[in-house]
Amino acid sequence: NQAVPRLGEVLKCTVLARYEKIPADKLIGTIILERIIDALTLLLVFAITLIIQPQLYADLMHTFFAPAQNN
Repeated sequence: NQAVPRLGEVLKCTVLARYEKIPADKLIGTIILERIIDALTLLLVFAITLIIQPQLYADLMHTFFAPAQNN
């Protein structure tokens, strides 16, 4: 699961560099930008979920931090 998606990104860079004559540094920058956008989108969806479902936030806090307080 970790190797195959990364292989696709490397292959995409290789193919674009070869056929479209795009420099590799620009392609790597594009991949990094895609990763940043993916992470921001995930955080946005998580934040919207917590706003829509406030009880979910309370449940998460209880699940993750209550065991530490009991010790």
